[in-house]
Amino acid sequence: MTNKLIQDYTSFVKKNKLQPIVDVAIFGIIIVFFHFLWWNGLKSFLLNFMGFQQLELFLAHQVFLPAAWVVENILQYPIKTVGNALFFENNGYVEVVGSCSGL
Repeated sequence: MTNKLIQDYTSFVKKNKLQPIVDVAIFGIIIVFFHFLWWNGLKSFLLNFMGFQQLELFLAHQVFLPAAWVVENILQYPIKTVGNALFFENNGYVEVVGSCSGL
């Protein structure tokens, strides 16, 4: 019975060329699941470990360095930097924080 359902599903997806939609749906489910885990305890759990905050700050700085270089040398914007923040002449700023690090 289960094999028949799987075969019907597979043939339906192939026949109607729905594989990209299935892939996006799987990706969405994975993202929602991990966001749920992260915001419902995993982040606070990890912050209690020594070194996680330092690692997050270190990786944020590693994101900041090439971003500042690109803005200054390729885009030719005059900027001032303080910590991990880029300050622009028009009073705008962008700060690279821990969540930008990918952790």
